[in-house]
Amino acid sequence: NPYYEEEEEWVDPKDEDRDLQEVEDLLETYFTHIDSTFAELQALDEYIDDTEDFVNIELDSQRNQLIKLELVLTTATLFMTMYGVVASVFGMNVRNGVEDSKGTFVTINVVCSIMTVVAFVLAVMFIRYKRIM
Repeated sequence: NPYYEEEEEWVDPKDEDRDLQEVEDLLETYFTHIDSTFAELQALDEYIDDTEDFVNIELDSQRNQLIKLELVLTTATLFMTMYGVVASVFGMNVRNGVEDSKGTFVTINVVCSIMTVVAFVLAVMFIRYKRIM
């Protein structure tokens, strides 16, 4: 059933069907490529999210390590301050009779040093027992 258009050009309906089929094939191919690209982008987005989560976990771990270090240093500072208080009490210009004895000075410093170290170790052990560190 061939027919003629306005310019008297002969058009075969089978050619129109072939053109339509080619357009449909092209559109289907493009849709397949777009769908494939979209799936790849979704996988990439998921990979990026997983990487962000991993980085955040690593940062949290490092932050926790810094907090533990800060706790130890703060505890050490506390006990060194206690040692400083004892030293300052004996360093005052108060006459009590022991300031002339060299042995008393050494004994007080050694005892305070040992007590400071023992108190620090006990505090760290307590912190670990409570699973804070």
